[in-house]
Amino acid sequence: MKRIILGCVIALASFTAPLFAGEKCVALMASSPQAGGNEASTFSVTQILDIELTAMFPKSAANKLIGLHVAEIRIYTPKHSLYQSISLPFSADAKRKGEKHRLQNYPELVPLRVLRDLSGSGKPYLGLTASLPVAGTPILMNSMYGTWSAEAFLDGEPFACSPSVKFAINQ
Repeated sequence: MKRIILGCVIALASFTAPLFAGEKCVALMASSPQAGGNEASTFSVTQILDIELTAMFPKSAANKLIGLHVAEIRIYTPKHSLYQSISLPFSADAKRKGEKHRLQNYPELVPLRVLRDLSGSGKPYLGLTASLPVAGTPILMNSMYGTWSAEAFLDGEPFACSPSVKFAINQ
C-alpha cells in the first residue's frame, strides 16, 4: 500500500512541476533598446520600435545548458489571446555558435543562440533574448494598448519555467 501511495505522489509531482524546476529559467525580463535597454514595465509606441524579452538563467545552471535546448516565448495580448510564439534553439556552449537547427513548424533552419552573460548589468545570470516588434505591426495599427504578458517554456515542458512577465504598451 505504501508503494502505491508513494508511486502516486511521484507521478503527481511529475505532472505539476517542470523538469529541473528552479534550476533553469528563473525570470523573464522586458526591456527595449530604444529605452536604454533597462528593464521596464511600460512602453510607449511613440518611443520604441520593439520590446526585448529576455529569459534569465542562473549561472550555476550553465553546465546543464551546454547541449541543445529550445526556449519558447509565448506573448499574450491584453485580452489574454496568444499574439505570438517564438522558439529559439540555444546553448550555453559558445563553441556551438553558428549552428542551425530545424524546429517544428518553422520552414527554415533557425540559428542557435549562445546564452550571453548578464553580469555586466549587475545580474549574475545568463540571458536569451527574443524580440517583439511593435512599430509598424498590428499592435500599433490596431491600438492594441494595455497590459501584455509573456511566458517562457523550455524543451517542450508543459509548464512555464518562470513567472510570466507583465508589461504595458501605450501611446
